[in-house]
Amino acid sequence: MRTVAFVTTGHEVLRGHTVNTNAAWLARHATDAGARVRSVRTVGDDLDDLVAALEEAAREASTVVVTGGLGPTEDDRSREALARVLGVPLEDDPAAWAGVERYFVRAGRPPAPMQRRQALVPRGAEVLDNDEGTAPGLLARRGDTTFVLLPGPPREMQAMFRRHVLPRWRAQGGLDETASRVVWTAGAPESEIAAAIEDLMRAPEPVVGTHPDEGEVAVRLLARGPAAVARADATVAEVVRRLGAHVVSTDEETRVAHAVVALLRARRRVLTTAESLTGGLVARMVCAVPGASEAFRGGWVTYADAWKARALGVDPALIARDGAVSEAVARAMAEGARQRGDADLAVATTGVAGPGPDARGVEAGTVHVAVATPAGTDHRLLRLPLPRLTVQRRAAVAALDLVRRVLLRG
Repeated sequence: MRTVAFVTTGHEVLRGHTVNTNAAWLARHATDAGARVRSVRTVGDDLDDLVAALEEAAREASTVVVTGGLGPTEDDRSREALARVLGVPLEDDPAAWAGVERYFVRAGRPPAPMQRRQALVPRGAEVLDNDEGTAPGLLARRGDTTFVLLPGPPREMQAMFRRHVLPRWRAQGGLDETASRVVWTAGAPESEIAAAIEDLMRAPEPVVGTHPDEGEVAVRLLARGPAAVARADATVAEVVRRLGAHVVSTDEETRVAHAVVALLRARRRVLTTAESLTGGLVARMVCAVPGASEAFRGGWVTYADAWKARALGVDPALIARDGAVSEAVARAMAEGARQRGDADLAVATTGVAGPGPDARGVEAGTVHVAVATPAGTDHRLLRLPLPRLTVQRRAAVAALDLVRRVLLRG
């Protein structure tokens, strides 16, 4: 069984100035490959701290993967820490330096003297070519433990992990048969989703868990061992059956915006948007999906009440009577956008993002979403006592989810 501990380095990561995306990416891809992740730790650039982190990780796992600290500057100390852990000196390595030089030849400039640090290699370590940058990776063994040092820039790290690490793991064996699955949902809080599959979450295998993501909820499954794929697929089918219309997709990359664009294209329908509260976020989410141009021509951001009347034809008397944050105005915005945009569907959002209530006393987090079609208008009311940006994001997700459900209904 292959066990792995990850060490990510750098003061900028430790202190929160750089988001540690490397740890999440590595943990996910190692797990999907069939390795068992024992720990993920972050440490700064202090040499003693680096050495201690490597020693602690080596006590937990058969493979220690380190990211960062392989560059040419004084605070790049991962190679020095590895040398101390191995009990060997650092030596200038001609092969490592040749790789550094090749990069600078491609870049059309000579390497600075400090780049020579990247050719320092602990005696006996293997140099791993880096085709994406200057710093070569390193691989070394001490007893039953393998240490792998990879550069910190995500593009370089990911390419080298795929090229140098995964093929060795597969050739050496020790990986579990593993099946990782996801079910993306929308339109229900995490508690409701979890309640529907509570018995599956209590079962020891496959491991089933939920996590919210700004209005969407992922149900994640991990099966290990013989017949892992069959067991994972059977569990996914049961989750989908129980959650019904809340299910958006069973594909990692297909979130609610992707599902909406796919449905619009499949049904040859055109959508437009009318946004107040969300300020264009719904349109932005749609436009981020490849192929959206076939189903989305544009929309309106009508933040001020006068613009709702001028751009969408909402009756000012209706706004004066019911208020801009109301079901009636949301429906009128959607219908106005549908007609003026010559679209098959239009979705509208209006609400109070906060931090306080509006002039009429409507509480922050109150959101009205409406979808207009030639057959009528659907409406959804949300109560979101959350920070301003979170309200806007969840309102946008709810708007797209309502579009999705209207399309599925046909």
